[in-house]
Amino acid sequence: MSEYYQATGLWKNSLGSRSTGHSDHMDTLRSAYQDFRRKAFVLTDQIAKALPALTIHDGTHLDALWETADLIAGPSYPINPLEGFVLGGAILLHDAALCFEAYEGGKTKLRNSTEWRDSFAAIQERSPTLETSSAQDEADFAALRLLHASRAKELAETAWISADGNKIFLIENSDLRNRYGPLIGKIAASHHWPIEELSGLGEQFNAPGHFPREWRVDPVKIACLLRCADAAHLDSRRAPDFLMALTRREGISSHHWIAQNWLARADVSQLNDEDDTIVFTSNRDFSKEHTQAWWVAYDAITLVQAEIVASNKLLEARTIIGSPKFAINKVKGTNSPEDMSVYVRASGWEPCSAKIHVGNLQKLVNDLGGKQLYGETDQLGIALRELIQNSRDALAARRIVDQTHNGLINIQLSEDNDGAWSIEVVDTGVGMSERVLTGPLLDFGSSFWVSSLVQDEFPGLRSSAFRSVGRFGIGFYAVFMVAESVTVSSRRWDAALSQIVTLEFQNGLTLRPTRTRGRPENFPTSASTSVKLKLKAENVENGMVLIRRNRIGEQNFLVALEDYVSALVCGLDVGVSFKGPNDDRFKIVHTPVSSLKAKNIAADWLARMSFQKYHPNTVSSDDLLKIVERLRFVDPDHPEYGFAALSTRVDHATTFLSSRTVGGLSTSVHGRGDDQFFGFLDFPARSAKREAEQNPVIPQNLLEAWVNEQLALLEKEGITDIHKLVLTSHLCELKTDPAPVFRALILRGQTLSVLTLSQLLDAVVDTGLAIFKAGFMDHIDTYVQQQPYKHYPVFRPFRNGAFLSLERDASGPTNPNSLLGCLYREAAKRGYEITVNQTGDIVSSVLGNCEVLILTASSRVPDTQS
Repeated sequence: MSEYYQATGLWKNSLGSRSTGHSDHMDTLRSAYQDFRRKAFVLTDQIAKALPALTIHDGTHLDALWETADLIAGPSYPINPLEGFVLGGAILLHDAALCFEAYEGGKTKLRNSTEWRDSFAAIQERSPTLETSSAQDEADFAALRLLHASRAKELAETAWISADGNKIFLIENSDLRNRYGPLIGKIAASHHWPIEELSGLGEQFNAPGHFPREWRVDPVKIACLLRCADAAHLDSRRAPDFLMALTRREGISSHHWIAQNWLARADVSQLNDEDDTIVFTSNRDFSKEHTQAWWVAYDAITLVQAEIVASNKLLEARTIIGSPKFAINKVKGTNSPEDMSVYVRASGWEPCSAKIHVGNLQKLVNDLGGKQLYGETDQLGIALRELIQNSRDALAARRIVDQTHNGLINIQLSEDNDGAWSIEVVDTGVGMSERVLTGPLLDFGSSFWVSSLVQDEFPGLRSSAFRSVGRFGIGFYAVFMVAESVTVSSRRWDAALSQIVTLEFQNGLTLRPTRTRGRPENFPTSASTSVKLKLKAENVENGMVLIRRNRIGEQNFLVALEDYVSALVCGLDVGVSFKGPNDDRFKIVHTPVSSLKAKNIAADWLARMSFQKYHPNTVSSDDLLKIVERLRFVDPDHPEYGFAALSTRVDHATTFLSSRTVGGLSTSVHGRGDDQFFGFLDFPARSAKREAEQNPVIPQNLLEAWVNEQLALLEKEGITDIHKLVLTSHLCELKTDPAPVFRALILRGQTLSVLTLSQLLDAVVDTGLAIFKAGFMDHIDTYVQQQPYKHYPVFRPFRNGAFLSLERDASGPTNPNSLLGCLYREAAKRGYEITVNQTGDIVSSVLGNCEVLILTASSRVPDTQS
């Protein structure tokens, strides 16, 4: 390998110096470095095997950093031999941990690490259909990239055991290893730190007693040299022609390889008065096909500019003798893509500065995070739901990182002296560090729980059993629909009260909140996060909230906010307490759903959820207790999936006895009760608006087991054919088989009768069955005036819903649990074949004309063999 690095000024002025003084020390350092270099090359050769998609990180890259550092620092930059040894060592180690061999236990132990498990979980969540082996390879890449800088800190003192049991170190000289190994490791790791953290390396590292006093080391100077040199090595040595031809790369990896393969090495600008400027040029033009590669090159070169500017700013601010700023101050062409295209050329297209931007970002956030998304109604409930959801996620995460913690969400309603109402939501969850509070919380559309930052803040959380309810990153902005002002105070759960950071939005939504530090007045000592809303006048009426029945002829009514909250959080897996303006202490308004197995708690829970005390004539206490006797967890191992009983109510009244939840929080507190169940079932969120999907989160086999248990309980209790008519429709809605309780209402002449599935098929076989099909869809019409049709029995709908679907494809009904689907299945079981006959007769309906269909059945002709 050509050793060009020995021709650099940095080498010649340090380890390569041939001055007559201190020759023994110089020989020791040079020998130690050359041995260190030889071993590091062996280690870094393994990177291409572990991460073949990466550009070259072997010895050619390491030696090249001497050249790029020398180019940026300048030919006579002050550096002494010990600084040269430390710089060289940091160069050798900075990427050395990008291979499995750098870790004790290799790939197997790496894949057992928290970082790898978090990465693997994140990849599976992002790409659920990706093959396991591919996801594992991606996790290898992500974990090595994440860990390599911190692992670099340890490599100088790490021993590898040879076949004969001897310890082999990268720095064999024990004196140099013990004295400078940790420093070299820290500087190597620092190339991934924010530059503001470099000051933590210290101002100077004095020479040992047996070395010249002048050979002191400035760690910050060396760290700045490393990060600038690493950023600036962008030429074709990172992506050689033949190697690129041998291994075809795709996607992002391909863009990086092409970008670096087509770039020439950096050089000082040769224009007059530009000796402080370096320039990158391309050896060939980037066509339209390679626009992404051009942008990779542009971004990489602008990063070089940023590193040089930041490093020079830091070095100038320190004013340390022997550590001046670098000779190079800037990189040519980084002002704009247009400027860069002069040097990194494009062909057939023109790079430009055009970017997607929003002229009025504050209005966009206010609209999309507020009433344009959620609508005009129940804005207080939506805001509370989003805040409680955030608190729930924080508490659930706290249980993972601090397994002894239970915690509560505390909600307080208070009235100010001026008559204004405020709501404060406080939790003892994981809390937010300043970078989370000022980052993901305010990053519209970015959820902290699915960001890479969560792996840094709470290692192991991503790969644990924790699952956040929040995932869209816009819920916080819902609070501005109802709030005149918002105050958010938070600290990490393990931080001191003095580390609380507060953001105040004093006049509603603003992109520039005020920030203060320290414990706010009345901030509880055990709390992690507090969000206080000063409410707009129309949202609370004397501490009461209007509940809308959403049904013609039924009266709306007011409930206390504490009861509203109780209904809102009915499926939550954490406890909630409430304190009103007239309360002297907090009182529990919701216990975790796992506690509902106790009948007394379940009874109180259902009464609260249904607002029973506000409309006792709709649901009596006796009826409520009968329902409680049948309430069961749909999955005992996951109480948060649902706690419910099948409904047998015949009427459509809004009893508020049921709730569809997303993440344990009701999708709507209003107009509830006409569901297939009493209690609650949890559903996935359909969108950021948090409407429920059609199917609950419970796996279908467990849902069917719950249904069977409910049917057994109902049979034991004693149910009528009318109840079974209701259940037939309900089970179809739940995508389970209604056959065990199937009942259908039939009109013969002027007589109504209820038939089982077998009896209904008999009617189809004997006489045929008339059905009135809606004129505009494949569905049984529920608005036609029910009347006899000729001599046929007529099916009379009892409830609208999926059970009335008439949709078919080539194989039969698309819904096997619909009326038509049940008949087809029963017919097949008994050897019949159903035929749907169009009569051409039209009957008037409230919604327009509908068509009369006749279902008939005939014996299936057996197949014959010739």
